[in-house]
Amino acid sequence: MSSSTDRRADRDAVVAVVRRYHRVERLCSIAAAVAVALVAFVAIVSLPFLVGLLAAIGLLVLARVPVLSRTTTTRVVTDADIDAVVADFDGATPPMLAFQWGLADDVRPTADGGVYDFSYAFGLQSATVTVESALRSSDSPGTDDSNGDDSASTLEITTTANDRSWGTYTITIRDRGDETSVEIEGEPNRRFGLRYLVQGGLTNRYYADVLAAQGYTTVERETSLSLF
Repeated sequence: MSSSTDRRADRDAVVAVVRRYHRVERLCSIAAAVAVALVAFVAIVSLPFLVGLLAAIGLLVLARVPVLSRTTTTRVVTDADIDAVVADFDGATPPMLAFQWGLADDVRPTADGGVYDFSYAFGLQSATVTVESALRSSDSPGTDDSNGDDSASTLEITTTANDRSWGTYTITIRDRGDETSVEIEGEPNRRFGLRYLVQGGLTNRYYADVLAAQGYTTVERETSLSLF
C-alpha cells in the first residue's frame, strides 16, 4: 500500500465536486422553498381565509422548525496505509468535512485541527467553524479491539460553528493488510427542519464522489433520521 499522502487528489478536484453539489443544492432548496410558498398560497385562497392562513403559517413553520435529528455511518476503503489515513483525518481538513472546508474562504490549521472562515450575504455576514481532533486509542495487532490481526486507531473529531456545538464524528481506522478500512460515525449536535430532507438527500448523493476525489471508495453508507 502507498504510504504517501500525495495520493489525495489535487484540492481543485475536491473543490470542483463540492461546488457542483453546492450549486445543485442551492437550486433544489430554492425550488423547495417556492413549492412550500405555492402550497401555502393555495391554502389561503382555496380555504376559508382564517383556516387557510393558519394552514399556511403551520406549513411554513413546519418547514423551518428543527424537528429532525440525524446519525450517519459510512464505511470506506483505500489502498493507503493506516498512518497516512490517520494523518488525513487527524488534521485541518478531514475527508468527511470536505463539504465545509471545500467552500471556506480560508482554512487555518491549528495544533489539534483547523478553523474554517466563511462569508455570505455579499460579505455582510460571516461564520467560523472550528475542528478539533483527538486520538482516542491506537491498538496493535492482537488486542481485543483490533479484530484479530488488524491494527486500529480511533479518532474523535468535534466541530463547532460560531462557538456553538455542531457535530461529533468517531473515526475508526483499521489496517486490513491489503487495504485500510475507515468507519465514520457522524452525529450532528443540532436538529434540522423538514426542508433539510432536500439537502440531506443531495449530501448522500455527492458524499461518495467527494470522498472518491480524495482517494476513498465508499463501501456502505447508512443515514438514520428521527423526529424530536
